[in-house]
Amino acid sequence: AGSTDPVWLEQLHKIKGLVKVLIDAAASGTEKTSDTAVWLLWRMTEHDDCCKLVFEGGESSMKKLLELAAPEESTSSNRENALGALANLSSCDAAALFSLAHTQIFEVAQKALSDGSDRAIKNAAILIGNLSFDE
Repeated sequence: AGSTDPVWLEQLHKIKGLVKVLIDAAASGTEKTSDTAVWLLWRMTEHDDCCKLVFEGGESSMKKLLELAAPEESTSSNRENALGALANLSSCDAAALFSLAHTQIFEVAQKALSDGSDRAIKNAAILIGNLSFDE
């Protein structure tokens, strides 16, 4: 299913609210709720159409994802999944991600490179690479 398929567009419209709920739950839910929400966001952002829905949340959505990717604010699994979602978002549209997150995104990624798990380091490297080499 692609972005021009009417059935896909209808389904995408239905999940638009879900993205906002997931971001809010990730930022302010219980630990289990937050873990589940961030994992779902990571998986959903593997699809460009879903990335666009996250971008529609604007700067507040990016701020919440960045907070979840910061070690002081998050569990290790949330950090890894938030970094994975940010890496996916940077693959979809690095310019849009950078315009919403500015230099904070590099700070979060750099911190993950210096003290993150193997998966956090991998996601941070992808994120930095996508942002650095976007044309």
